[in-house]
Amino acid sequence: MQSTFALRRKEIISDDLPVADILERWPALKMESQICAEFHRITNINLKNHFFAVLDQHTPHLQSIFRKKASRTGKASDVLGQLFTTYDLQEQVDVHVRRAVVLQALPAYLHEDTSSFLRTCDDGQSREPDVVDTPLGLLAVGADPQNAMFHPVKILLYLRVTRLLTYPHWLMDLSCYLH
Repeated sequence: MQSTFALRRKEIISDDLPVADILERWPALKMESQICAEFHRITNINLKNHFFAVLDQHTPHLQSIFRKKASRTGKASDVLGQLFTTYDLQEQVDVHVRRAVVLQALPAYLHEDTSSFLRTCDDGQSREPDVVDTPLGLLAVGADPQNAMFHPVKILLYLRVTRLLTYPHWLMDLSCYLH
């Protein structure tokens, strides 16, 4: 991938290829390690470390803003209230759970519908839920579907009906979230 970077950049910029064509032409871009390496080649910044550092820096303030919104009335407040009620019931609240609650609360705070984007399913299910109508989505798989976003076994990332990555312990290494 390092040796073909210039060619890839030229194709993407000059040919204006759709994402599906780029992924078909350069299948290594479906791998987490290659995404991080590509990001590093472009910016000279470690994607995971930078993302987590900035997220951790803003997490306390974001939680405060979201909790204030949850105390009000309205649809977004109800969603945030339910999310923080579940968060407050967690037995173990570590940095990963704090990151998860902030990332889940952000779309609700911005009044975005996450019903098709953020989904959960039981780890014991024989097959994954239908995601045919999902242009972009995260599917959290856990032992308890109610807590799957806080304690996932794995996270699946979908882009236009193509499963890109299956990433265990997504909340610890969140680079896949930035696709």
